Amino acid sequence: MTLILLFLLHQRFINLFVKDKKMKIYGEANINYKQTEIKSANIFIDFNNNDIDAVGVPSDSLPENLIGTPILKEGRRFMKGRQ
Repeated sequence: MTLILLFLLHQRFINLFVKDKKMKIYGEANINYKQTEIKSANIFIDFNNNDIDAVGVPSDSLPENLIGTPILKEGRRFMKGRQ
């Protein structure tokens, strides 16, 4: 992968791999599209396959507990992931 851009925005890092058509958002990631919103500690996007992978991170105090696990909202409905 060729790293093209790295942004730091309010404790978020965004890696954009233009040639590979991939993006990685680290730290309180949030994506909004129409009525859909996804929040997670980290979000990885592959534009080649239209895949989004959202994952939490281990807690500092209890590494077996994840924080920032994915939350998907669509209109009034929402789902919370355990990953």
